[in-house]
Amino acid sequence: MATKPEPVEAVTVDPTTLRVAWLDAAWQRLGAQLDGGRMPHAVLITGLPGIGKDRFALRLAMRLLCERPHDGDACRECRGCVQFAAGTHPDYHLLAPREAKKQIVIDQVREGLVDTMQLTSQHGGWKIALITPADAMNRSTANALLKTLEEPSGRSVLILVTSNPSRLPATIRSRCQRVPLAPPMAAEATAWLKDQRVRDPDLMLALAGGAPLAAAALQDADLLAARPKLVRALTDLVSGQGDAPAAAGAWAALPFAGAVDWLQTVVHDLIRLRQLGPDARLVNADLRRDLQSTAHRLDWRALHRHLDELGRLRAIVESPVVAQLQWEGVMIAWAERLDVAPINQ
Repeated sequence: MATKPEPVEAVTVDPTTLRVAWLDAAWQRLGAQLDGGRMPHAVLITGLPGIGKDRFALRLAMRLLCERPHDGDACRECRGCVQFAAGTHPDYHLLAPREAKKQIVIDQVREGLVDTMQLTSQHGGWKIALITPADAMNRSTANALLKTLEEPSGRSVLILVTSNPSRLPATIRSRCQRVPLAPPMAAEATAWLKDQRVRDPDLMLALAGGAPLAAAALQDADLLAARPKLVRALTDLVSGQGDAPAAAGAWAALPFAGAVDWLQTVVHDLIRLRQLGPDARLVNADLRRDLQSTAHRLDWRALHRHLDELGRLRAIVESPVVAQLQWEGVMIAWAERLDVAPINQ
């Protein structure tokens, strides 16, 4: 029999932060399955980044490991809940990219999951493995996981979390029950952000694509403070006064994925201005003046080509060298794609 390894990662959890109201309907549906003895052996939790997928997954893991569940949720007081909150529960295993890594490597699945999920539960209850983000598994890692999915041991549950389910092999997706999580209505999300004392919640929510947790995190992000400067760099390029390599350096200094995502909102805003005129509703409403001064110089076909290029950029593995080179290409394109047609063309 395999010996039990140390937990993959010890994480301290504050149980009071795990519930978010807009996910209650999904929680109740899954809870009804659990209460009816129909808990699937694997669930795939999906949804936009920043809507609370990891909180939902942790709440589910805690509920399964609770020894005295109450009103469909963990009691937070029993031995299982206390150990889970402290990150020391022997029947809970977290698989996530290790520090300085971007992938969940095959050894994590083999040593931290395949062997341990075959062992008897130390507390006599469920055995739980949480894999987040599940799309961080490469093909070899996913193949190693298949054995556990195809031959689940008794009272074990795999919880996979991802914003990109299409990046998982079909063999993985087909063996999991999908639990899609939807973002809240704007009014509910804005009210929650106000309760969290987030400044300018409407703007933050728009920049985060409607995801409240992502919106709350934006408040302290470097990108938020850099937005006006970055937009001015674009307007200077379009007017022929800017320097593409210098502008690229400013963009490359920011987290790659977040910067690409935000630039996509800028391009969408410019397209709206070209199509609908100066009264168009914008995501970056606070930057309307700068965007409006640039929109009439950019052909709408060029803007759509920018969107295509940004979609390609989004898939590139982040590295300082790659980011600088790619941003230089983007900034040069901004400087070259001009049009002097009227804004309402």
